[in-house]
Amino acid sequence: MSATPSTHTTPGARRGDWRFRCAYAVMVAPNAAVGLTLAAMPPILPELAARVGSAHIAQLIVSVSGFGMIAGGFVSGRLLERTGIRAFTLLSLVLYGLLGTAGLYLSGALALGLSRFALGIAGVFFSTSALALTAATFTGEARSRVIGLQQATSQIVNVLAVFIVGALVAITGWRGAFLLYGAFAALLLGCALVGVRTAPDITAHPSEGVARERPSGFFAAIAPVCALTTLMGILTVIPMAQLPFVLARQGIGSPRQVALVLAANFVLAAVSELFQAQGTLG
Repeated sequence: MSATPSTHTTPGARRGDWRFRCAYAVMVAPNAAVGLTLAAMPPILPELAARVGSAHIAQLIVSVSGFGMIAGGFVSGRLLERTGIRAFTLLSLVLYGLLGTAGLYLSGALALGLSRFALGIAGVFFSTSALALTAATFTGEARSRVIGLQQATSQIVNVLAVFIVGALVAITGWRGAFLLYGAFAALLLGCALVGVRTAPDITAHPSEGVARERPSGFFAAIAPVCALTTLMGILTVIPMAQLPFVLARQGIGSPRQVALVLAANFVLAAVSELFQAQGTLG
């Protein structure tokens, strides 16, 4: 199948075109943006717990972004249809950056929790827009390649994030972790402004964009998948939320040390995803 990008997305773009490269960076980043909402926080969990006075509240602050993703998922498709891919991408990245850096100045547990919940919504908004952009730009094998790279990019960003957060916190204190969200959003926002030139008409071709009608029995059919996905999400979050406190009880409490242990898990996951991407490409 053709790997030529849609003229709606990047007019006149080719693989060597820097505008297309910017759009491609946006397309491979959605899973990384969603994963970062959780991956960047575990190194600071013990310090955050001391700040809010409870390990359980600190864990809730970190994990509540997952509930935001669920809430955002219910409305992201409809909002995307109303605003278009370019506008929705830019909006979601602005919100992601603002909400992700809210921890630089917010202190109360409730305020931090609400900002993390809203960050989850912004993350899934960006994920939806980037996936729609991928569907409108590529078909067949080329689309599979991008999807494989989305998974691999997510794990690579997770590895880098825990190392960066460990270094930032050692220099600036626990609030330094939130700087990472601003830098990540600013980078992608710049790429989106340059690369996502116009919005494809995602309503004209439902098979390539967002379907407008659901078949009968749709929710019953996807309920088992949703339940399994929820369970997998819980099993993914629990180790990241508990590990920093387990390490602290063993005398391993510095953010850099916690980041090193967490990175080992992400490195193995990244290697796995890279092999999966290779398999997707055949």
